[in-house]
Amino acid sequence: MSDHRRSSSRKCVTKRQLPSDSLLSITTQTSCRTIEDYNWYQNLLFYGVKDGRNEDEDFQFIPLIIEKVIIPKLTNIIAHIYDPLSLKQTTNLVKTIENIFQTYPTMTDDSKNVQNLLKAIVDRLQRSLDDDIYIPLYPKEIIALGSSRTSSNNSAIMATEFFFRQYWTCVKLLGNITLWSQILSLKTILDLSIDGLLNRYILVSLKNMDLISNEMITRCLLLAKCFPIKQWFDNNKTILQNQLTDTTLPALENFCLFLKQLAQEYSTQIFSANDKDKKIYKENIRQIRVIFVHLHALDHALELTNEYEIK
Repeated sequence: MSDHRRSSSRKCVTKRQLPSDSLLSITTQTSCRTIEDYNWYQNLLFYGVKDGRNEDEDFQFIPLIIEKVIIPKLTNIIAHIYDPLSLKQTTNLVKTIENIFQTYPTMTDDSKNVQNLLKAIVDRLQRSLDDDIYIPLYPKEIIALGSSRTSSNNSAIMATEFFFRQYWTCVKLLGNITLWSQILSLKTILDLSIDGLLNRYILVSLKNMDLISNEMITRCLLLAKCFPIKQWFDNNKTILQNQLTDTTLPALENFCLFLKQLAQEYSTQIFSANDKDKKIYKENIRQIRVIFVHLHALDHALELTNEYEIK
């Protein structure tokens, strides 16, 4: 087949068989379908096979379509439709893009379309940080009053409810950002999730809460789970080769310092607490050690074990 006829044929196939709006379902479907599950992919899979052709260019046809058509469509979805606060949308998009990168090794940073896709992801996440995130800095007394089960101060209650709603929005966005860890660079993920959210908003908010409340350790555990530390270390061994074996990432040290402060607060309360509360405070200190281990802050975990004689 001549180059002209091959080009014309592919244009016809592209117009007739490629997806129009089918990729939009990525943002709404409950479970993520891979690119290979779509009818248009199955049609293209056998393009050029029926007449017995076995040309190298035909083997590159689907990867070419993925790069020239599918990647730009995904870029458009991320820029104009994707909501970073949606766990379902984030999960589906991440799985779809990870599958493409793993299945088609030619999808690299050398491709202009791939570069545009990655930039669109970062820009959309940054825009969500700028537009969707706000936590009011109420005095500790207001948060304590509004959190009290016996409080009748409606203004304090409403302010506290708004405060915690905004706090959990931050945590949700942080968790969704770290889901992109296999696609975006570690530096980008750390800039967005830790510098942009954890240090700027979340830790400030935690310090405004009742440190010794029963809910505090739960908040810290849920926060720590947002960070895929093992994945970060496994995927970035070259970058982190100078990282000490028993320490966490420098970016997470502020979180570790807050946890050490929290452990000190629990320890102080033990001396004047009844037996029931003493057990709770001691268990909370153990949970802080669990968090340190998860964060790969083994130096802090060992220090905590020795200082508070944790078994």
